Amino acid sequence: IRSSKSAFASFNTRSSCSRSTALRAKTLAATIIPLWPVGEPMAATFCQLCPGLPAVWQNVVNAQAGERRVASGLPPMTQCQVVNHTPAGYALRQTDAAPAALRIGEIVALQAEGRNVMQVALVRWFRNTLKGSGLEFGCELLSERPSAALGRSESADDAPKVPMILLPEDAGSGTGEGAAPQVVVPAGAFAAEQAVAIERDSGTELIVL
Repeated sequence: IRSSKSAFASFNTRSSCSRSTALRAKTLAATIIPLWPVGEPMAATFCQLCPGLPAVWQNVVNAQAGERRVASGLPPMTQCQVVNHTPAGYALRQTDAAPAALRIGEIVALQAEGRNVMQVALVRWFRNTLKGSGLEFGCELLSERPSAALGRSESADDAPKVPMILLPEDAGSGTGEGAAPQVVVPAGAFAAEQAVAIERDSGTELIVL
């Protein structure tokens, strides 16, 4: 099974280019994390799903703009049934007539039925099901508050800009041990400890991966 070609990195924001505060980039491993809950599965509901970093980026941009989804070149989203869910993620079953091709480690955009929130998640496992039913798979929830940006090397103003998904800091459960802010970029776009300029609607800021 191939892993998705996107990379996750922790980062520090900064006002200067000192590399002493740099955090080493971390790629999330595609481990198998079952999400089956204790007790009976929840009543069936549905969600819309779109895989792949370019598609996720476009959908997050659209969600940030507060626009209704229309046929304007956005990547198509496919329907999945929610088998069950926990605060950490979802177990889903493909029900669309033309289901999306998925891979372990793939980043996906999710929009649950009845919720006006674009979530970002990671495909963690597949499960064989009875003949005639759709593929079941588990998604680990990464953020309910993702934001889209463009990034380039800080040392070259004319460097190509690449799409980025920013995952805000997780404060944890009051323990002070929440996850650091993270950024999702195309694999190989940047190196560990590299200074990157991030452009978004609020302005440009500098981070170190």
